[in-house]
Formats: sequence, structure tokens, C-alpha cells
Amino acid sequence: MVNRKPSVRLWKRPARDGRSFTYVLRYVDLEGKRRFVSLGHSNKRKAEKEQAKREKELRMGFCDSGSMRLKDFMEDSLKRTGDQIRGSTQEEYESAMNDFM
Repeated sequence: MVNRKPSVRLWKRPARDGRSFTYVLRYVDLEGKRRFVSLGHSNKRKAEKEQAKREKELRMGFCDSGSMRLKDFMEDSLKRTGDQIRGSTQEEYESAMNDFM
């Protein structure tokens, strides 16, 4: 997983006729590969919504669903939330999960 902040850039790609364009998203995915995705339209509002959606997916680190042990889930959850929650909340969460296990 890439450790830097995800950056999804929105570009205008001109068409062959030189008068119209389509929007394109350029970003680096979770495996570190550069991606170039044509949105196929020239609506700026829709393109910005798709850009925000892609940034959110990359920030959250979407992964395939699979079975995992409860302890692994707890560790993964705490790692993903990071400094978004207070330390005391992390301790309470970890304590509650340990009691549940």
C-alpha cells in the first residue's frame, strides 16, 4: 500500500475535432500503479463528484472482502482510523474488543 496521501487529478482531454473534450482521472492506485481513466463525458460537476469518490476509495484503502480473525480485524480497524480518533477512544475500543473475544 502506498503511504502518501492519495491524489486524484482531473484533466480535460481534447477530442480529435479540437472543439470538444472529455474528463479524465489520473491517479496512483493502492498497488502503486498509475491509472488513467476516461470518464467519457464533459460535465464538470459529475467529473468532480467522481474524483471525490475515487479519492475517498483510495483514502479508505478498499480491499476485497474476506474472512479474518476478530483480532486481525481489530488491529486493522485501529490502524485505518489512525489519528482520526483520540487515544482514549482507541483504548476503549481495544478493551471492548478484547472483552468480546
